[in-house]
This record gives sequence, structure tokens and C-alpha cells, in this order.
Amino acid sequence: VPTSFVAILLLVVSFISISNGRFLSQNTTTLSSVFTQALSAALNADRDLYQAHSALLDLMLASQLNQDELSSAIIADYEENVQQAKDRLAKVLNVTGDYGSVAGKAKSYQLDFDKWTTVNQRVIEQVQVGQVRQAAREYREQGMPLFDTLRGNFDRVGEEIKLLSDEITQQNLSSSN
Repeated sequence: VPTSFVAILLLVVSFISISNGRFLSQNTTTLSSVFTQALSAALNADRDLYQAHSALLDLMLASQLNQDELSSAIIADYEENVQQAKDRLAKVLNVTGDYGSVAGKAKSYQLDFDKWTTVNQRVIEQVQVGQVRQAAREYREQGMPLFDTLRGNFDRVGEEIKLLSDEITQQNLSSSN
């Protein structure tokens, strides 16, 4: 009887260990394939957004300094960074599709992004026709608040990804104890 009890106990312990191993392996894969990619893309999207903002400021400065020959390169830089920010946040939302809370944190992102780029287009047009002071005022009064709102969207998404990642890490630690 004691031998069969030990054998059953060994089977139960083995089953629990295998289950824990699978759980840890699945969560480790999720951490590396989902959350690391998503966090990296969110940080890069935020950087691209900031670089687009910086390009607009550079455009106004170049125009004020009568360096209009730089305008097309600066506008191209702005447009590239806007597209990269948009693409990267789309990647974040795609990679984290199984976690609705991430999309929930970005719910106003598209509307805010569209408003910001619309204001920016007007600013660029004003700079191109020599109305730099008006462009600067419009960007300061409308573009900057929208830029700050967008950065807030990106921050909330990044914080939610980190929170989910921390929860999975905590689950791993709890299951291995």
C-alpha cells in the first residue's frame, strides 16, 4: 500500500509540475512576443510623434530665418514621422488584440490624431504662403494641446501594456512558488 501511495503522489506531483511548466512557458512566450513588441512599438510611436512635432517647429523656424529651401525636406520628415507613429500604434493594437484593455486606452487616439494632423496641415499651408506668425499662433493654441492629448493617449497605452506585463510576471512568480 505505501508503494502505490507514493506512486500516485509522484504522478500527481508530476502532473502539477508539467502544468506549471506549460503555464510558465506560455506566459513567458506572451511576455516576449506580445508585450515586448507592443511596448517597443508604443515607445517608438511616441518618439515618432515627437519628431513630427519637432519638424513642424523646425519648418516655422526655417521660414522665419529665410531658409525656405529646407521646407520640402522638413515637410517630408514630418510626413514620414506622422506615418510611422500611426503605423506603430496600429502595430501595438494589432499585437495586443487579445487584450481589449489596451484598445480601450487608445479609444480616442484616432480622432485626436486626425484633429492634430488637420491642424498641422493648415499650419504647413500657412507657413508655405508666408503666414508664419499665424501658423505659430494656430499651432500653439490648437496643435500643441492636441499634441499633448496624443502623447497622453500613447502614455496610457504604454502604461496598460506594462500593467498587463507585470500581472503576467506576477502570475509566473506566484505559480512557481
